[in-house]
Amino acid sequence: ERVLAHPYFWTEELYAHFYWWANGRKRLMDHMDSEECRQKLFWESTFEADTDWRDDVRSATVLQKVSPGLMQVLEESAYSYANQPDNPGPSTLLMYTRDVYLQYGTDALMEVLAVFPNLTATTLWSLDVLQRRA
Repeated sequence: ERVLAHPYFWTEELYAHFYWWANGRKRLMDHMDSEECRQKLFWESTFEADTDWRDDVRSATVLQKVSPGLMQVLEESAYSYANQPDNPGPSTLLMYTRDVYLQYGTDALMEVLAVFPNLTATTLWSLDVLQRRA
């Protein structure tokens, strides 16, 4: 039986593979949009039901903490402000990470994780909850 190292020790390629794999799990995507999951993902900010992860991407880009490519991927995607005016759930953040990885590689994916440090932990927690309920 293989034991997966704690995400702290993952390589960039392993993060990329994980998000690619996680995006294909429909039950995971549904669970990621729960209020409980939002609270775990956005714990640093005052949690509100209308927490919009796109605002964090925009702020990080404006402050030049991340590359402009992250905002470009967002603006060209199905979950941009124009295409999805309502607040997208955390499941769309998972899809966004995959799109970033496909267009810009692992370095850009690591920038997304720098903006959302709880993303991996929240996704793993969701997978664990689903596994225990199955």
